[in-house]
Amino acid sequence: MEPVPNESRPIPAYDHTEPRLTKLEKAVTDLQCDNALLRQRMDSGFEAAQIQLALTEEKLRREFHEGLHALEQRMNAKIEAECQHLESKFSSEIQILVARMDRQDAKLDQLAKWMIGAQVTTMAFVAGIAIQLFLR
Repeated sequence: MEPVPNESRPIPAYDHTEPRLTKLEKAVTDLQCDNALLRQRMDSGFEAAQIQLALTEEKLRREFHEGLHALEQRMNAKIEAECQHLESKFSSEIQILVARMDRQDAKLDQLAKWMIGAQVTTMAFVAGIAIQLFLR
């Protein structure tokens, strides 16, 4: 039997390459779009992470400087209090020496007065150096 010219013979499915190519091209295009979208999301995620890191760094720097300033103020207050304590202690020692010098006025000769004066001057000098060292 010969084929009739108007009859079409069955064509296997793998012979229809046009629809398969169209589907494949659409899948590739979809993958490219998905890839671009993922890259865009990844880039925006990195930008957000970098911004968050910068904000966190700034916050930590500010907290560090505030803590350092507070520590410096506390240390200055302690140094000031200690200097005042030393100053009052040296002042009372000098007053004791001056009182002793006044009592000894009648008893001691000129050399003894000079020695007490040298002692008072030396104590005042040492007190001044100690206060200067504390203030540094």
